[in-house]
Amino acid sequence: MHALVTTAAPSTNPTHTHTPPFRSYLHLVGCFQVSKVAIQALAASGFVRRLEDLSLAGCVRLHEAAFINLAHNLGCLRNLNLAGCTEAVTDKMVEAVGRHCPLLEHIDLTECEGVGAHGVKSLVVHCRRMISMDFTGCNRLNDVAMLPFADATFKPGIETLVLVGCPGIGDTGLSWICDGVFDSLVLLNIKGTRCTTSALRSCLDRFRYSKMRKNNTFMGLYPERRWKDRVIINEYGTIYRSAAKLQAAYRARVGRRLAQEAKEKFYRNWVATHLQAMWRSKQARAFYELLRWEKARKDEAQMVLAGFAKIIAAMEILQGLREEAYLALANKCAIVVQAVYRGRCGRRRVARILDNLRIQRILEDRCARLLQRVYRGHVGKLRFKQMLKEHREWLAKCIKSASKLQRVWRGKQARRRVAAHRYAIEHRAELEQYSATLLQNRFRLYRCKNIIARAQAEKARAAVAALYVQTAWRARCARMELDIRKQVRQQELEEKAAIALQCLFRCHKARAIVQELKDARDDYARRLDEAAYMVQRAYRGYQARLKVLALRENMDDLQRKMIELENWAAIRIQSGYRGFGGRKLYKIAMDEHKRAWKEMYDQEEMRPFYYNQVTGEIRWRKPQALLDLMRRPLCTNCEFYEAAVECQHCCEFYCNQCWDQVHCGGKRRNHKFRSLFDFYNSRVDYGDDEFPSKWPTEIEQDDMIGWQLRVGEDHEREPAAIQGVWQRFDDEEAGRNFFYNTLTNEGMYDKPPEWSQLEAAEEAKAVAEEEAKKAAEASSAWGGAVGNVAATIEPGYDAGYDEAGYEHSHYPAIDGSDTANAGYEVSVWTKAWDESSGVPYFYNSVTGESTYDRPPDYQQPAAGAYGGHVDTEIVPVAMGDTGVFLK
Repeated sequence: MHALVTTAAPSTNPTHTHTPPFRSYLHLVGCFQVSKVAIQALAASGFVRRLEDLSLAGCVRLHEAAFINLAHNLGCLRNLNLAGCTEAVTDKMVEAVGRHCPLLEHIDLTECEGVGAHGVKSLVVHCRRMISMDFTGCNRLNDVAMLPFADATFKPGIETLVLVGCPGIGDTGLSWICDGVFDSLVLLNIKGTRCTTSALRSCLDRFRYSKMRKNNTFMGLYPERRWKDRVIINEYGTIYRSAAKLQAAYRARVGRRLAQEAKEKFYRNWVATHLQAMWRSKQARAFYELLRWEKARKDEAQMVLAGFAKIIAAMEILQGLREEAYLALANKCAIVVQAVYRGRCGRRRVARILDNLRIQRILEDRCARLLQRVYRGHVGKLRFKQMLKEHREWLAKCIKSASKLQRVWRGKQARRRVAAHRYAIEHRAELEQYSATLLQNRFRLYRCKNIIARAQAEKARAAVAALYVQTAWRARCARMELDIRKQVRQQELEEKAAIALQCLFRCHKARAIVQELKDARDDYARRLDEAAYMVQRAYRGYQARLKVLALRENMDDLQRKMIELENWAAIRIQSGYRGFGGRKLYKIAMDEHKRAWKEMYDQEEMRPFYYNQVTGEIRWRKPQALLDLMRRPLCTNCEFYEAAVECQHCCEFYCNQCWDQVHCGGKRRNHKFRSLFDFYNSRVDYGDDEFPSKWPTEIEQDDMIGWQLRVGEDHEREPAAIQGVWQRFDDEEAGRNFFYNTLTNEGMYDKPPEWSQLEAAEEAKAVAEEEAKKAAEASSAWGGAVGNVAATIEPGYDAGYDEAGYEHSHYPAIDGSDTANAGYEVSVWTKAWDESSGVPYFYNSVTGESTYDRPPDYQQPAAGAYGGHVDTEIVPVAMGDTGVFLK
């Protein structure tokens, strides 16, 4: 670890012929023993603050706290590789990287099982320069982890996102990704997730430079061929159209300026002749405006005064109506009170009459009985006089008490009416509703009392009549019996008759007492029922008023919502109608603008040209406006869909579906063709029937379907050179070189940056070999100084690239303990360097054979062999590094 940290330090060894500069990358791939101490030592070093590329792939013993401390110092980090660290990489470590590495562009978290939603959110929120992210095998990720992508603001934008083997991600997470990064994402691999093909297909139209691909190893969005060139061409198209618009605007401006000058010249004389007339008309209009303003003010004042007069008259009428209503209500209340009072007095008078009748009947009965016995009648007469006196005294007291109660009640009612009248005068507006409600309640109470009183009176009269009938019948029976017995046994039955009459009187008295008790009990029960009924009615009225208030509030709220809904619906309908009308007018205006072009024929050039009747612009090529007005041809094969491709050999039009299924394969796959529409679905002008044609600016139509050098897995074409995952083909027809990426299937005519870096690495390798040879000769001459050179140059290092472009190396020991060099024999194969192609080759000194492939029996010479010669190589680094380490 100390050697790794001090690699960039300058050396004081005099044997060093070259001191490499500081390198801004560090690769510890597969160093499984890198743990807490190593990470702490790396964090304590000073050069990590300028580190741009860090690779800890396969380091399964990373310590969380130490790595977080290291992340605080990685402010310049751009590339981070933590692939294969399994559970050693936690969510907190990824959060620390996101917070403290704002310049991060590439991150690889393959098989990092500890990464979750918080880490992804930290990367998306803080790392705004992110270009590629690989979460292969991160099985803790789910749809919630993809939510930050919906609000992501990457600049310039993320291009690659790999989510292979993340079973927790479904269609919801895919929709969030598409909502946030659809404008820049070109490669999306969702193999092994729960995302469906239908959801992916529904999001496909939002990605302009990608196509859908699904096979055994890939499922998702794959970049189109030369998609970067398509972006450039689209930008150029925008600039080109802007330039055309600017030219048209400039020409129109020049025309308008010339027309304006002519108008100014024409109107200069006209202004001189009509200036006086305009001044007079202006003065007249001003005077007319003044008169109209004065008249408007007078009319407005009259309207205001008339309105005030109407308001005052309406207020007086309203006041009179209120007073009349109050007087009518007062009279009605007085009539009700009088009726109640008269009813009460009548009931009392009827009660006295009934009492008198009852007393009269009792006296008659007593007189009849007193005729039978004179001496008993005298006594009864005295007793009757005494009782009559007492009864009269009691009636006098009752009348006096009733008069006093009536006087008190009338005074109380009068005072109450006076207070009510005062309260009504003070709070008339508030008591109108209450008075109406109270009168209704009183009227209903009075009616109920009348009904109850009539029922009770009928019941009492029925009882009195029954008692009278019974008494009369019994008296008649008794008289008849007495008459009969008087004739038979008058003397014998006198005593018995007296005893019987006494018993009958006592029974009658007892029945009267019982009847009075029953009447008192019934009156008490009746009053209880009335009180309960009053309480129930008051409670029901209170509940009803609460419900009415609630219903009124609900009705007001409903009416307000309906008004708001009607206003909203009206606004929406108006906006929709205006939008429809605007789009219709815009379409009509655009059609009129496009129809301004006219096709004409030039007799001298013998070719047609196009003239704009509005701007006066002249073009030889057909304008885009006329191309848009042309009728789109139908597919010759299906005769249903619009055609998109035209074949030169077949002279037929095809839609995309028929072209892929019918024409693209077989013998017709090499036919020349051209696309009828560009990427924006606009008609393309090909000029003189070229297949394919070019724009007047000589820019190739890269957005045409399949128009580029046919290379790759589907075509048998041998590359001229190979550098890692890139292959170079010689395009003899175009006279240029074509580069093809076997990993991403990307093709371009421009030399990719990775190819240039690999060539620079090969050149540096050649220079390093020469320096290594010189160092080996110097070490053999000095004798035993090889060890000093070995500190910088490792002998026997074997470096190469696998199929994916990653380096693999072999470091034999330099102390002579390597068992592979024991019994070393001189190999017939010798390794040399081809300066023309820039790659190493192998030469057989026996057969004279030479090959670029490493022979199976080739043996690397050990340190000290061939007179101390040391075979040195340059360790290639990953693309994007700022330099190479000399081994």
